[in-house]
Amino acid sequence: MNQTDVRITTPDAVTPLPGEATAGVTAWQMEKIKTGLRDADAGRFASPADVRSVIQKFIPNGRTALDGHRRPHHDQEAM
Repeated sequence: MNQTDVRITTPDAVTPLPGEATAGVTAWQMEKIKTGLRDADAGRFASPADVRSVIQKFIPNGRTALDGHRRPHHDQEAM
């Protein structure tokens, strides 16, 4: 290990640091949730085309249940 390498434990890697940054992140998350709830209450949802676009961005073959394609349950894959 050279001088720039620092070993860190898993709990240290996944636990937020105490302080204002955590409070700021929590406040930001709460505002995003409240905005989402207000939008949902007002009937503003993503269109099927918007959902398809996001799914196709992250699924290699771009096929979705919106296109009538369903993935088999993991128990059925072995059959």
